Amino acid sequence: IVAPISATISLLVQLYFRFGLFFLLLFPPVFLAGCLAHMALVLACKWIIIGRYREGRAKLFTWFFLKWWLLRRIYQVCTLYTWLFDETPLSSLWLRLLGVRFSGRRGGCCSNRGVLVEQPLLFEPDLITIGDGAVLEYETELCASEIAHGELHLRTITIGNDVKVGVRTALLGGTVLHDGCEIAPKSAVDH
Repeated sequence: IVAPISATISLLVQLYFRFGLFFLLLFPPVFLAGCLAHMALVLACKWIIIGRYREGRAKLFTWFFLKWWLLRRIYQVCTLYTWLFDETPLSSLWLRLLGVRFSGRRGGCCSNRGVLVEQPLLFEPDLITIGDGAVLEYETELCASEIAHGELHLRTITIGNDVKVGVRTALLGGTVLHDGCEIAPKSAVDH
């Protein structure tokens, strides 16, 4: 994960020394290209290492647990770039590519109308379903996993239509937010 960041910075420094002030014109496209390349690497890691998450349990320190742990670290680094797409349709596209499902009354399983997501912290995207008109404010944590009694538990998170989730709220595995509900900022919601 450090390699793409280092490569982008190295390329930017080389451009500065080679092109001088013209570098200022090159900076935005090179920075954007570096971000997109890193995001592509994150997607590749997700689909190669784990594939699709499923609800269930796994013993600690098994092969699956280690893959789960590694991907959590990879997702954390990815938040350095995803802020570029906040509050745009690209944010929903990014989440869909990771495996988040969008469902709602307005468009079936391929819907994502009116969904507003602002720098989410998500770790098991395949276990998350978001309805139409949902608003997930800054740094909403969607954590579908829990370690308890020597096992890793993976459970779904379902966010209904027109739900508003406040800033820095944690939604834990097993959570179901029904249509139209509102969660206060800095809350934790468990099944």
